[in-house]
Amino acid sequence: MALGVAEHTTWVMGYDDRDTIYTCLPMFHINGLFCALYAGLIVGAHVVVAPRFGLSSFWDDIIDHEVTAGTHIGAVTTRCCGCRGRMSPRPRSKPCFCAT
Repeated sequence: MALGVAEHTTWVMGYDDRDTIYTCLPMFHINGLFCALYAGLIVGAHVVVAPRFGLSSFWDDIIDHEVTAGTHIGAVTTRCCGCRGRMSPRPRSKPCFCAT
């Protein structure tokens, strides 16, 4: 089952070996483990696993690691969209995220 979910995620998200996939979810969460880590390993992508979600560090992590894609839960999306005024002034990447 785990590999099936991971393979499906690579297809849906279009992951490949040029991607840097980001997750701030714990590895006991199916999304963090299957949809980020396992999916990234399957295609040979770089995977960034943040130690925890932090609103103050989220956008810096995305920029510093040149993240191209990732998955997270809806609560993260809600919190990040509310912090636009606090985003880093540095040039931003344009990652693709999928919230579940």
